[in-house]
Amino acid sequence: KVEWKGCTYNVLSRNCHSFSDVFCRRLGVAPLPTWVNDLADTGAQTVDFLDSADSGYDGGHALVDFLGSLKSRMYTAIVGEPEADSYEQRPGQAAPAGSHSVHGGRSAHD
Repeated sequence: KVEWKGCTYNVLSRNCHSFSDVFCRRLGVAPLPTWVNDLADTGAQTVDFLDSADSGYDGGHALVDFLGSLKSRMYTAIVGEPEADSYEQRPGQAAPAGSHSVHGGRSAHD
């Protein structure tokens, strides 16, 4: 029976350290020190926690929203607020030559 197939590999819970530990035990020598796989064990526990329904983890959406807000605020702080166009285009009216439409930032010529 093949116990260590490649398809069962998991970087956090069934990795080369796990294999080495089992291999040492089967050889009858001392197992690996526990600290060798502590970081992977901590990572596996963190993944389990974040995947649980009770953790409140949203897959990173809150972080992406926060970073987007931060980017926007930094841009505004450095560059300033965008100036309003002095020409307000009405629906069905062509934008003046060389300007961009206020609808999507592109003119019909782009």
